[in-house]
Amino acid sequence: LAAGESVRIYDGEEFLGLASAAVGSASWTYVDNRTITDGSILRYRGRVADAGGNEGASLAAYVVTIDTTAPATIATSDAVLDNVGIFTGTVASNAPTDDPNLVVQGTLSQALAAGETLQVYADSFGYHGDASVSGLTWSFTDGRTLAHGVSVAYRVRVADLALNLGALSDAYVVNVDRVAPSARANVTAVAGGVGLNPRPRGSGRS
Repeated sequence: LAAGESVRIYDGEEFLGLASAAVGSASWTYVDNRTITDGSILRYRGRVADAGGNEGASLAAYVVTIDTTAPATIATSDAVLDNVGIFTGTVASNAPTDDPNLVVQGTLSQALAAGETLQVYADSFGYHGDASVSGLTWSFTDGRTLAHGVSVAYRVRVADLALNLGALSDAYVVNVDRVAPSARANVTAVAGGVGLNPRPRGSGRS
């Protein structure tokens, strides 16, 4: 800006106020202090004016749509899959698992709207990533290798383009147990039957 020039901010043709801009600077900022209702469409333009009141041309409007409505879709966590060891399949909530690389699955109350995503939270409500959604089902692969003794609580909720957040689901908790028992089972004897139909019987101790 040259000395005596200012940046005037408009919403469409409505003058809102002057931007903060320093002489010699090529950037400016403006804070819109209005209380703007949900669904409003704003068309911001900036025009440089000199001390004589002459205004320069404006560029194309920067259009913003106000969206303060949270998504209505409810997401639930229904299963954590174990693919390691002698017990595989679904791990019940609050149950142990020996799989350090977990897959979480669940359902939605309705299909996601355009632009909506399903956010996954773990470890004290921290955002962990977006799930893959197909229709009314979703899946999320936890990319971490979880250590023994870790307890993970998975929660999910829907987010829209404006980052309005839907309801947070109940926690699905799994406890990682990767340490094998120290006790060992030893076969100490085999007792066989006699006659035409012998039936061996085993015994042992741990």
